[in-house]
Amino acid sequence: MDNTYTAHFTISCWGCNKSVTRGYHDYEDSNYQTELLKKDGWRRHVFGPGADPWFCSEDCELHSRNAVYAKEWWGNHFVNERKNKRLLLFALFALPFVIIGIVLMSVR
Repeated sequence: MDNTYTAHFTISCWGCNKSVTRGYHDYEDSNYQTELLKKDGWRRHVFGPGADPWFCSEDCELHSRNAVYAKEWWGNHFVNERKNKRLLLFALFALPFVIIGIVLMSVR
């Protein structure tokens, strides 16, 4: 392959904003460049669905301000989501009884 790339991609560290740009020719070459980045210590951390930013090192991944806040937010997000589902199920279960009560009170 020649040294003139047909495209480039840039990855930024979500912890410290360090960035690196790599060139590639095709899909296989972009995968190869991504693997080289991983060998250089770059990694992705999955916080939740669709939330998997890049970090330049394990230290940034585990201890950066953004990573700590994201872990806290996604942890609360899943807890709140479960609470909301339970509340919705309770409301759906109670709704028929409330409607029957209103109908009975309006009949008198």
